[in-house]
Amino acid sequence: MSLTLSLQFPAGRYVAAAWGNRDEAEWPPHPARLCLALVDVLHKSGNASASRDALLWLCRQAPPVIIIPNEQHADVQVLDGIFVPQNPSAAEGLKHTRKQRSFPTVFLDPGSPSVFFHWPTVELPADLREALAKLLAEMPRYGHSSSL
Repeated sequence: MSLTLSLQFPAGRYVAAAWGNRDEAEWPPHPARLCLALVDVLHKSGNASASRDALLWLCRQAPPVIIIPNEQHADVQVLDGIFVPQNPSAAEGLKHTRKQRSFPTVFLDPGSPSVFFHWPTVELPADLREALAKLLAEMPRYGHSSSL
């Protein structure tokens, strides 16, 4: 048996900075980001023990094989010169200043905006399937908030 998780990017892009370098795209997507996204879902959904067990099981597995359909069509770019509002501070008189940021972005093949995490020798235990499926279904994004 094997286990494959499909991540779909309906906006056609994956936005995430590389670990340790905010100006470089994380490509291919790192599997640790999946565990972090699911930890967020777990805690926002009430930290149910079945969900926690499923997540712990998944995060204990060896790293998956990452499959990117039509990877040759993936276009890695750094979108520069975007100004975003900063949180106001009392010293600035509660004024929303803007700071220039860059957003490392991968534009995926529009015909197949997907990434697959595949564990060729792993079988998901039957008692964890429903809980893991629920966690995955509730994951709103992967990477930056603009990566739906």
